[in-house]
Amino acid sequence: MDKKAKLTLKPWLAVFASAVILASCSADTAEEVNRGNEISFSTNVSRATETTLNNLQEFKVYADAEGYPTLFINGETAKKQSGTDYRFDKSYFWPSDVEYMSFWAYGPIGGDNGITIDAEFSGVSQSFSAYAPEVNIRIGGTNHKDFVAAYTRKSHSEAPGMNIPLTFHHTLSQIIVRAKSAGGDSHIVKVKGAWIVNAKNSGILSFNENVDKYPNHMQWDLTGAQAASYGVVLSDVVRLNNTEASLIDGTTSLMLVPQTTDKITFDRNSGTQGTYTQGAYILLLCRVEAKHEGTDHPGSGPIFTDDKYHYHQLFPFNENAFVSEQYGYTCVPIDINWEPGKKYIYTLEFCGKNSGAGVYPPKPGDGFPDGVSDVPEKKKYGDAVLDNPIRFTVDVADWSTDDPSSDVPMN
Repeated sequence: MDKKAKLTLKPWLAVFASAVILASCSADTAEEVNRGNEISFSTNVSRATETTLNNLQEFKVYADAEGYPTLFINGETAKKQSGTDYRFDKSYFWPSDVEYMSFWAYGPIGGDNGITIDAEFSGVSQSFSAYAPEVNIRIGGTNHKDFVAAYTRKSHSEAPGMNIPLTFHHTLSQIIVRAKSAGGDSHIVKVKGAWIVNAKNSGILSFNENVDKYPNHMQWDLTGAQAASYGVVLSDVVRLNNTEASLIDGTTSLMLVPQTTDKITFDRNSGTQGTYTQGAYILLLCRVEAKHEGTDHPGSGPIFTDDKYHYHQLFPFNENAFVSEQYGYTCVPIDINWEPGKKYIYTLEFCGKNSGAGVYPPKPGDGFPDGVSDVPEKKKYGDAVLDNPIRFTVDVADWSTDDPSSDVPMN
């Protein structure tokens, strides 16, 4: 008669880990004769604030015993009881006549942070149904889930005491967008929204033995994926200064399918306003003003004055009036090369020595907030809205560390 067995999770390396104990008792005589030592798991998840011991309520486990016609463990759910106590409804022993076993696990399952995905596992192939993070251009990744998975293959001799190490890795790419202004007090930059445009929206994840080609055994297939936009409408206008400000960050940071996607390209020699090929870019709804001392302005053009300064509306361009509520769309073309378990931090620099305020993008699609999206006369798609495009850098880091592993400057 089967008995419930405890899975005990214990902290490890200041991150979190678990010792998952799967004890067993069976009334099946053949299984009693064939069973060896009980199997246990020492598991950890590479660190990220998105998945912690507190919100890992459930995860699923699969195992293939060499020579068995079917999976030895087939999607058994480990459920949190209290504290670090987890339980399976059934428990397992390593069969005494089996040398090698393969183990897979994924989660979190259940609860507010649980993912919804179908798994198709056998001893020959292991894959999931298409995974598509929620497309939202208002609240970014607020509803995105942290999808983690683990795989290991061990021999009986490599698992003394039948303790199997399982390390969960993040399967998605985390995307963050920040911005700053290098224009000092002479430029005022305000931002109302930011989006990643034309990223691929879905993919199918499978496990692959070739760890050299597929880090952590994760192989993503994006066949049939569509272009989508992800981002935020900021509840409060962000006025930039020389300190990085969060646009898509924190609870709105995106957890998207790892992918390679080319950036948008422009051909200003084609058509009245030029043409463009579909590709990825960061889209911004923003406003740029120039600030000068004195209330008098000897030149032409609309200005706004206060007691000590006068202000010019640089973007969106308006030759007839200074309209403080007016914002316009600008963009930054980006080549995407996102890998699983990596965090990409795009930091945009406005109005610096070699940076401006972006280039004119295609008109945003349905659902984007109102803003000036027309290309002014004598300008074309891809032209700089001021003197230069926005300069930006991409910091790439593992989710398991706070320090960037590389800096990739781009213009």
